[in-house]
Amino acid sequence: LGYWLENLEWELAYRELRMPRTAAERHSLRIQMKKIRYVLESLGRRSPSVEKLQRHLGREHDLAVLQTRIGRRAAVARDERRERQRADRVIGTALRSAMRALKSLRRAVTR
Repeated sequence: LGYWLENLEWELAYRELRMPRTAAERHSLRIQMKKIRYVLESLGRRSPSVEKLQRHLGREHDLAVLQTRIGRRAAVARDERRERQRADRVIGTALRSAMRALKSLRRAVTR
């Protein structure tokens, strides 16, 4: 478990250096943050910034998918842009928070 948690830390450090720009990269980050959030929560830890980032990335993705289904709509595009901006504001904080939480967790399980 310790080795796996350390790998997650390294993946997050890489993502912090190379922030996701494309929709596919952002969706991939959303899925990764979801897994990290569930690992943390299942072991009694929380990270509000991880939850916030996951929520914004999820809404951004949902709105992008909605536009592929119903066609481009100005209001939906505006909302998608707003969620992207909100995610961008918390992404660095959320990644660092997740790395700290994983490191703390790794220390606790390897003792």
